[in-house]
Amino acid sequence: MVRYQWNEDDIIAGNALWRRATMKPWRFVAAALVVLLGSFGLMRVLGEPLWNAAGLSLLMSPVMIGAILALTIYGTRHSSLRNFNLTKANQRPLEAAWDETHLTITNANGFQKHPWTEFKCWAEGPTVIAFLHHAPLFTLVPKRSLSDEQLEEIRHHVERSGLPRARLFPF
Repeated sequence: MVRYQWNEDDIIAGNALWRRATMKPWRFVAAALVVLLGSFGLMRVLGEPLWNAAGLSLLMSPVMIGAILALTIYGTRHSSLRNFNLTKANQRPLEAAWDETHLTITNANGFQKHPWTEFKCWAEGPTVIAFLHHAPLFTLVPKRSLSDEQLEEIRHHVERSGLPRARLFPF
C-alpha cells in the first residue's frame, strides 16, 4: 500500500499518456488527407489555377495539421486540469493497494476496487503509471510514491493479469 496526493504534474502526465494511447495513426493520416484535400478544394473554388492550388495546399496543410494537433493537446490538457482543480476529492490524500487481481484506490470519500481486467490497458511514463479505462478516464499512481520494489511488484501483477500495455502515439 502506498499513500500519495495527486498534483497538476501527475494529471498532465496521465492525460498525455491517455491522449497518446487513444490517438491512432490512421486517424492522424485521415485528418491530414482531409485537410490537404479540403484546402485544395477551397483553393480551386476560389479560382486558383490547378498548380497554384496544389502548391498552396501542400504549404498550408502542415501548418493546419500542426494547429489542429496543438489545439487537441492543449484542449485535453486544459480540460483535465480544470476537472482536477474543480473536484476537491481529487486533491485529497489517496492510498493505492494492489494484488494479483485488483487495484484498490481509497480516499476520504470511499474506495474503488478495479479488477485488472476492467482496465483497457496501462501505460508507464517517466513520472506516473496510468491505468486507462474504456471510457476517456484514467487512474494514476505516481512513481514518486513507489519504492523500486513496489514499482516492480505492480508491473509484475499487471503483466501477469494479461492487461495489455498501451501502444503510444509518438507525441
